[in-house]
Amino acid sequence: MFGVQPSSQYLNRAIRLPAPADIDKSLIQIQTVIDYFDLATQEENTIVKGPDEGDLTPYLTSVQKMKDALEYLVTTKYKASARGITHLLDDLFRKWLTAASVPADLAKNGGGASGTQLRILDHVLFFIPRTSPTSHLLDSEIPEIPEKQLKNLQRLSTELSAPVADLGPVTVCVETYREVRSAYLTKSLAGLAAAAREQDQKGGAGKAAACVGSG
Repeated sequence: MFGVQPSSQYLNRAIRLPAPADIDKSLIQIQTVIDYFDLATQEENTIVKGPDEGDLTPYLTSVQKMKDALEYLVTTKYKASARGITHLLDDLFRKWLTAASVPADLAKNGGGASGTQLRILDHVLFFIPRTSPTSHLLDSEIPEIPEKQLKNLQRLSTELSAPVADLGPVTVCVETYREVRSAYLTKSLAGLAAAAREQDQKGGAGKAAACVGSG
């Protein structure tokens, strides 16, 4: 149904990684915000100590720095920096998920599709529920994401799902998962589906030959 070229383009989009320039820009934005937050610690002693009646300049300078920092953080620059952080996490989520989604060769044994492999294909194509007697085949034959990688991905997705005030829908975590894992499943099942078709064609040819022989 689908051509080779669109599928290749889809897969290429699934494994796209952030450009170095985009990462550098995001890191600069992040560092700027961190510097402003650190400013409170740097100026704390001067402000807590209070003004020196003989020289108000240091105190007023510290107060002005804090006012400037606050003004900066409530502007869109802070929002842009927060978006930069989120985009970095989104890119990291995609990279790690792609690394954990190397297509599996379910027809690797050769010689056509086995009964077990065909049942796996049935589960996927016909949406057979996990409660069926053969549902364990999906767990035993289709590789899962390793536990350590899965925990890292879960932590990232939790961080990306946390609401950030005024930023709106800045994360594409769910869409990334759908895109990468659907490409993984398509590639993993491609060889198995081909083996099943080949086996079915051979079976049909054998029956036809038997009919001719008996006639």
